[in-house]
Amino acid sequence: MSAKVVGVERVTKFFEELPQKAKEEAAKGMGRMVLKLQARVMRDKLSGQVLNVRTGTLRRSIDQAVYQEGAQIRGVVGTNVEYARVHEYGFSGAVTVKEHLRMIREQGRFSLKAVKGRDMGMWVKKRGKETGSEVLVKAHSRMVKLPPPLVFAQRAEGAGTRVPRRDGQGGRGTGQGLNNG
Repeated sequence: MSAKVVGVERVTKFFEELPQKAKEEAAKGMGRMVLKLQARVMRDKLSGQVLNVRTGTLRRSIDQAVYQEGAQIRGVVGTNVEYARVHEYGFSGAVTVKEHLRMIREQGRFSLKAVKGRDMGMWVKKRGKETGSEVLVKAHSRMVKLPPPLVFAQRAEGAGTRVPRRDGQGGRGTGQGLNNG
């Protein structure tokens, strides 16, 4: 008795190409996850939920990329805006304030303000009206403490791992990697 296998070449070729196809599909999946994370950061985190919009520069600068290095596929969402690092990781230290003009205001007055859910009111200081006069404020340093609101450090949906921090690795500012593999 004898048997002949038809299509051995096709079956062999299919199994040889399988790892490459799986890698391509994983890269496509990573691309979809990174796009979703980029959209979420721009829509939810930089449009008022965590940080309020002033000029829109930070929100417009959010970029994404997918990198394949050997068996590892890495998705990155980040920015090249300098001040993004402060908003992501916070800041505590002295900053220099340049010399500038400030408008003088009348002395503030206190007023009693009703607070919802409380029996008693609360004394609140109101800002005085501008007087029209200006005063020169000399250059000085001041201490600043900004806690991190965690704008970019999000969990990738379905990945189950926290997005790692990329300190000092060049690239795009506060970019965050999503490891898969």
